[in-house]
Amino acid sequence: MQQNTHPQRPVVSYRPRYDKHGLKRMLSDISTTSSTSSSESEESEESDTDLTTPDLGDGASQVSSAAQRPLSLHHDPERQVSMEVEHIKHLHMQDKAFFQRELRNLRMLLFDAEANLQHRTEELEFILQERDAERWEWEQKRAEWEREKEREKEQLRERNKELEAKLESKRKEMGRVFGILEAAHKELLLGSRDSTGFCGGRVNPGKRLSPWALLATPPSPPVPPLSVSRFDDSEQRFQTAYNAWSGENKYLRQKHQQQLRSAGEDIQKGKEEVKRLHAENKSLKKRVNELKENVAHLKREPQTSLSSGRRASKEFQRSPSPESPPTLPVLQDKMSVEDALKHVQKLNIRIAETAAVLAKNLSLARSTDGPSSQKPTDSAATPEAVFLLGGEAVTAQLTFLPAPSKSKDNTALRTLLQVALTNLERISHPFLGGGLCGAIRDRLTSIGWDLSKAENKDPSVVATWRSLARAQIRFSSSAWARSLISSIHSVLSFLGLTYSQPVSAMAKDLQPFLSSFRAVREGFGELVVSKDLQAVTVPSGTRFDFRQMKGVHPVGSQTSVGPIKEPERVAVTCALGVKAVEGPGQEGEQLLALPQIICKQSLRDMLTSIV
Repeated sequence: MQQNTHPQRPVVSYRPRYDKHGLKRMLSDISTTSSTSSSESEESEESDTDLTTPDLGDGASQVSSAAQRPLSLHHDPERQVSMEVEHIKHLHMQDKAFFQRELRNLRMLLFDAEANLQHRTEELEFILQERDAERWEWEQKRAEWEREKEREKEQLRERNKELEAKLESKRKEMGRVFGILEAAHKELLLGSRDSTGFCGGRVNPGKRLSPWALLATPPSPPVPPLSVSRFDDSEQRFQTAYNAWSGENKYLRQKHQQQLRSAGEDIQKGKEEVKRLHAENKSLKKRVNELKENVAHLKREPQTSLSSGRRASKEFQRSPSPESPPTLPVLQDKMSVEDALKHVQKLNIRIAETAAVLAKNLSLARSTDGPSSQKPTDSAATPEAVFLLGGEAVTAQLTFLPAPSKSKDNTALRTLLQVALTNLERISHPFLGGGLCGAIRDRLTSIGWDLSKAENKDPSVVATWRSLARAQIRFSSSAWARSLISSIHSVLSFLGLTYSQPVSAMAKDLQPFLSSFRAVREGFGELVVSKDLQAVTVPSGTRFDFRQMKGVHPVGSQTSVGPIKEPERVAVTCALGVKAVEGPGQEGEQLLALPQIICKQSLRDMLTSIV
């Protein structure tokens, strides 16, 4: 990452060493001092004339008059005032030089911050790409580990089934062996009893022994089975092997879980790093905006110092007495200003998407005058189409049309349709005017300004009037959709194009745009009552100013690298801005979102790139 080599210059806040009221007080003190000094000098002269002094002749009178002349010059008020004025002019020149130096320093700080922000943006994108690659690798490893774990589980299940089958077969075999041994044991026991005469298969009643004889006869020892000990040994070996295998598998599972936990911790650390970089980037952007505002304020301060003083004095004179302050209600917004700005951004996106959708279904109108690259005829042009396309300065550059085969992917057509949708009067005008004539709408606007300029104005009354004048409750979507379709057809007919789909399809494509438009109008007119929000478009021919607008270079235009001979001029507006208006003049306007414009040179390059 490139490091910034410019030294950091501190921003010094400077307060002028004099103001308007201070100058008046200083002049009054000077006049008072001069009057008192003149009176004292007259009294001293009278006292000197009253004293009895010897007559020294003409030479003595000349010496006394010469001695008194420097004293009168020293107490001359006009000369002292001129010296003070020269001193004030000198201080003013010093302040002017100081402001110029500080303005240069702030510009250097602004350039440094923009360069640093650009480098940090590239660094953030690089770090995000690395984090995404690492996260993708970890996801691949984790998936591989999961698959390996599933394979091991399946193998363990199969091996467990095999061992259970073997164990069951062994148990059955041992059961058969035990049955054979038990039968053999019974046969041996019966045979031994038959040979000794104590017991037999059937007891002969004639040879039945007495109970005392049976008690005296020792019982025969049982014959232990031979395969029981062998079965116990095999069972013990199996249990030992199973315990060893289970312990090894448990160790592998613990190791795998530990690796998964470490991978999860690394991913979490990466996410936290990304969040921190996002927060740092946001703070840098905020710092850049503050520097821009400081530069703009320093530029406006020398020119507006006198006018601001006069305006402040007039407002102070018009302000009511503090003895009976008005009790004004506190207004509550149903929608925040940030949400209203988000709705305007969404409307700009909908305008671009609608223009792209409309441009895909365009085709050349049927004409028998010549090839498709001819200039659009003036008979098809209407004042509405010329206004929507940005005026005659833009329509004069439309010397030919694109070919039908390229109309779907033509950037120029998308840009022109986007400009036409942005310049709709019902969007940029502060009042809707959906069924109102121009006189009634202008009358509503003037009444709103008169209410806002009243001395004892009530903010609730002003907000209620603005809400009623911009009410969207009776807004007819179908009527405005028909008007919008008519405007689009006038633009297409001026360009020598036609819409290949039916009108119902166009109305369906315009529904998202109408929904966003309704949300913006409701937010500006009814939901935000603490501020008078309006959509902003830049008139064609306006000088480009980066503080009030944002330049956009469309695809197909070529940006010149050489020095600019003349200032750039605005051709068309391609995205709406937002401003907060506090009065009918330009002094009460505050830009909240900059509109996006296309300069004349960029538009000319884009139009000449069409083959």
